[in-house]
Amino acid sequence: MNTIYSPTGHLAQLKITDNIHLQDARFGLDAAQRTEIEKCHAMALAGLASGGKYIRKQVERYPGNPIFLNYLGTWHQTRGEQDQAIAMMERSHERFPEYLFGVTSLATIRTAQNRMEEALQLLGPGLRIEERFPDREEFHIMEVETFENACIRYLILTEDLDRAQERVSTLRSICDDQEWLDDLEMGITLGLVAKGHAEEQAELEGMPRMEFKVQPVSPHADRELVLHHDQLRVLFNRSMDLRAEELEGILALPRETLVEDLHAIVQHSIDRFHYYLEHEEDYWYDRLSFVHHALQLLGELRGADCLETALLALSQSREYLDLYLGDWLTEDVWEPLTKMAEGNLSRLDTFMRASQLHGFSKVVVSEAVNQLGQHRPDLLPEVERWYAGLLDFYNSASPLDEVMDATQLGLMVADILDLGLGSLMPVVESLYARGYVPSNICGTIERVREQFAERTTGRHKQDMLGIVERYAEMASMEERSAAMDAEEWEDEDEWEDDGLDDAPLVTLPIKRATPKVGRNDPCPCGSGKKYKKCCEGKEAATTAGLPPMW
Repeated sequence: MNTIYSPTGHLAQLKITDNIHLQDARFGLDAAQRTEIEKCHAMALAGLASGGKYIRKQVERYPGNPIFLNYLGTWHQTRGEQDQAIAMMERSHERFPEYLFGVTSLATIRTAQNRMEEALQLLGPGLRIEERFPDREEFHIMEVETFENACIRYLILTEDLDRAQERVSTLRSICDDQEWLDDLEMGITLGLVAKGHAEEQAELEGMPRMEFKVQPVSPHADRELVLHHDQLRVLFNRSMDLRAEELEGILALPRETLVEDLHAIVQHSIDRFHYYLEHEEDYWYDRLSFVHHALQLLGELRGADCLETALLALSQSREYLDLYLGDWLTEDVWEPLTKMAEGNLSRLDTFMRASQLHGFSKVVVSEAVNQLGQHRPDLLPEVERWYAGLLDFYNSASPLDEVMDATQLGLMVADILDLGLGSLMPVVESLYARGYVPSNICGTIERVREQFAERTTGRHKQDMLGIVERYAEMASMEERSAAMDAEEWEDEDEWEDDGLDDAPLVTLPIKRATPKVGRNDPCPCGSGKKYKKCCEGKEAATTAGLPPMW
């Protein structure tokens, strides 16, 4: 018994069925042809040379049937013969201009080629199946899915993402296979995020920038590392999984020489940076964590001398911080800084006024002071004076001074909101009026006023842990990350082991909706993580999962 679907949205007026004989009369299909169609479909996806010969015979045997011609194009595509695939789709459309699957195949190709006007001409100006094929009273479910798929891809690449999302939502009311819709929806989501990111970057163009990108070569690049305590050499061979007894043994060492050794380790990381960068793949993360170890231990030791060494590390370039700290910079470096901040806010004030630093180094310092104020309410007046002095300084500075970054200022406003420092609203208003604070973090100035009025403080109060607890948590995070990486490798192995070694599966070239993101670049989703640790792989999934074609 045939299913009659009840679509919603823009498909609500369509009569949709799963009757496989719907087009039999139009193309003269009989049982024998249907048997050959099933065979040719499998052969097209396999891409073997013998399959191409067989499909060609069916094209000659059934010249009035467009399905075989379309499958011949799919066969070429499977084999990576893209020019031949495109030529075959063009030939199919020329011979059978009203064959729906031929129309959608060629429209998808034109979209991929960035020939958007031709794609729209094929799909129809309204992107409506009933308008494009007005003589049809009924459509097969796969025809609707395939037509909508072509339209959604067109909308994604023309950045009409809201309409694309509406269509995906409508398709969910009638589609049994949701996986390909999930893939398309991921593409839409990434597109929306990337579009928002592009808008944010455009807003930031005219705002203060401060960056220290390239690490200079140290004049002491060949200096040997000399330590008082050989126990600390374990920091060069381990990721963040030191056991409690190892940490306690290190912290039991004489404080003065231990602090000197931790300073020497940070200085070594600066002197030998270019060596470690060149050999990054040889060392991997577990042998490049020594700066992170040093910061955690300095935080536990506290004191102005420890803070100086920590700020030495944070004064380095973006590529230095990416190599040695990576995601940890914004995830947990605030905690050792918070432990060292008490009694040293004047030194942190000086750091925040320095020019040409990596902006996120100042973000982390502000977060540390924010957490100090939340965990130590008795210090809140001192914290408020700290923020007031800095905001006055930034308000009087010029962007040419390179002492502030717009994103840093936006995140400092978030810290101030967290602490409920309403007395600073006038200077915040002034920074917004000067165009120094972006709207993508705390919103417009009107929204900031509302948040101050709501007095919702402490929303981002972090847990302060002892060093043993913190290492246990970091080790757990690394284990979860390693497990996820292993699953990704297994998935890749399964995908590659498809038994079709002589015919690699490829797709026709797809125009990127957004610029290519490097694996070590910040992820455009705004998570603060590197692309390789966040959304890489999700974007690729959006080109997969097409519904099958007849």
